[in-house]
Amino acid sequence: MAVLILVVSGHAGYAEYNTLIREGVGVNAYAIMAFMFGGVFARACIDTGNVENIIKKAAELGGDRPFTSVLLMGAASAYVSTGATAGGVIVTGAITMPIMMNFGFPPLIAATIHEMTSAMLVLWWPLHWAYMGSWLKVSMNQMTPFLVAFTPIVLVVVLAYVIYEFKANRLPVRWAAPADPEAAAKLKDLVTIQQKVPAYALIGPIIPLVFILGFKMDLVLALMLGVPIVIVLTQPGSGRRLQDLGPLLSRIYLKGIDDMSMLIAITLGVGFVLRASKFPFVSAPMNESFKALTPLGFVPFILLFGFLLFFGVFRGPLQPWGMGAVTLAAILATGRYPHLGVAAMAGVYDHFAITADPTTGVVPFVCGFTRTSVIDFMKRVFWWMFAIGVLGLILVRLYYPF
Repeated sequence: MAVLILVVSGHAGYAEYNTLIREGVGVNAYAIMAFMFGGVFARACIDTGNVENIIKKAAELGGDRPFTSVLLMGAASAYVSTGATAGGVIVTGAITMPIMMNFGFPPLIAATIHEMTSAMLVLWWPLHWAYMGSWLKVSMNQMTPFLVAFTPIVLVVVLAYVIYEFKANRLPVRWAAPADPEAAAKLKDLVTIQQKVPAYALIGPIIPLVFILGFKMDLVLALMLGVPIVIVLTQPGSGRRLQDLGPLLSRIYLKGIDDMSMLIAITLGVGFVLRASKFPFVSAPMNESFKALTPLGFVPFILLFGFLLFFGVFRGPLQPWGMGAVTLAAILATGRYPHLGVAAMAGVYDHFAITADPTTGVVPFVCGFTRTSVIDFMKRVFWWMFAIGVLGLILVRLYYPF
């Protein structure tokens, strides 16, 4: 795509292609390093039993009360995923979705509820701001006030979706499900913890977040320090001996980086496209076009960018983990909107895409796990995510007036 941009421009020569290859690698270098250590940290949370303990304790607290269990498991999945990211969503899904199906949910609904709840706090995942910050030039700390205002919108809509599905599937909301010996036995087996860790170790997934927001620490450094801390916290009662630490560290580093390999490849490709768009003969006409197309009025702004949510799926031109990065960077370059306002818009589109786009994140996993269609999944969640997106854009316009 990056090479195609230069070819279509008609102004690129040998020097420009050399520059593209040489400098494109480094555009998202910081984000790639963050992904590597983020993957290692996520794997540390998973392989030490931290994630399993959090989710199964939440399910155990819910008992045979479906609504309570789903809310607790959803909250636990969202909490875990702030540190364990996509790996956390996958591991928690392997626990929560069978439990929901055991309660009587159809597989598709179990998949949608898990994805929507576990991704509720996706904008609190440090790795997302490592990526978007690399081309928007913002930090997670700068975006925290907006995230605090945006998160309640997400929570209310997701809760409304869960209640809707309970009503649609005629499952009890306020009382316990009828006792079914077979289902009860299966539930007990599903929530049995295989690798117990101390209660205080359950703070593990948010350690990098505490360092970043509480101590203003660099994101990559926070992830690096989080790895040994999680291992130390989970050591008591784990049965691990000193000689076991070497293989454990080797495993989490290798598997952690491997888990992130596809995301690293995508990020590297986006970096080349971003660099191609920075050549003057590409950026100048692009900026003029975007200046003419980006409205300043409240209603036109909401109508345009609300409509463009439809282009935030299938790696479309407003999907931040693809061409959307170039589009949003070009909107920022026009200077028509506040810097942090454009970053907040990117966050809204990011949150929308992570669940509504069937090609993004862990949607293929949850659909594969439950043997459901990604298209059926998208149809089920699209308008709920669209509502969050539009409300988020309204908040952006109110929070960053222009």
